Amino acid sequence: MDYLELFTAVDPSQSVNDAKFEKEFSTVPHSAYEWERAYTNFVRAGDVLGARRYMEYMAKQGQAVLVGNLSPDYVTQNKFLAVSSMAVITRVAISSGADELTAYQISDAYLQYLAKAQNVDEFIAKLFQSVETLIQLVHDAKEISEHNAHYLRCREYISQHLGQKITVPELAELCGLTPNYLSHIFKKISGKTITEYILGERIQTAKQLLLSGGHSSAEIASFLGFTSQSYFIACFKKEVGMTPRSWKLRQARGSGVELYPDL
Repeated sequence: MDYLELFTAVDPSQSVNDAKFEKEFSTVPHSAYEWERAYTNFVRAGDVLGARRYMEYMAKQGQAVLVGNLSPDYVTQNKFLAVSSMAVITRVAISSGADELTAYQISDAYLQYLAKAQNVDEFIAKLFQSVETLIQLVHDAKEISEHNAHYLRCREYISQHLGQKITVPELAELCGLTPNYLSHIFKKISGKTITEYILGERIQTAKQLLLSGGHSSAEIASFLGFTSQSYFIACFKKEVGMTPRSWKLRQARGSGVELYPDL
């Protein structure tokens, strides 16, 4: 069995659309380098499904990777192929954002398995499973990076607009995401909902204004976008455990209550 054909068994439900790939890959690679360059583009993109479908397409075209005659022994030849493929994909995955330690652990685990394996069909199939795991690492790293960028952008916007009404749909539009997806990202990173985070930032700013002196609760409430003084006092008490006035008096007496208890 051609080792490429093994890849079609990974996920039969995701059979490739030949017409689509013939359009996207009008020229089938005819050398090991061309194949490697085409395949590693999927690795760099963290595109697991794309890599899988590309391999299916190559198998259906009857294309084999021209790796040279590394050994006259069939098993040894394919082991050399597996080792070199794993080395290339591991390096590409790491350079594309995959965690280095985790990537090398996956590579080492496969190489340890390969050292004892003798069934070519099985160890080539295992190779592709390990490669998919590496590509998933790249995907996850890119997703985390994108999530952090959206999170930081929201934080910056919130800090610059504390005195205005800030809504989740408004922030979602800023990031080009749906409100539900942005809320999921924000909660996952900060441990707070967007509404909770905004309120927390307003309360911390209120503490600074209270300590600076010369600002009444009514003025602070208006400055920070609270609908009324009474609502500001209620929110402050819920967050801090006491009213703004009581908190300010305790600070003045030097009670030791921290200004930023979460830091």
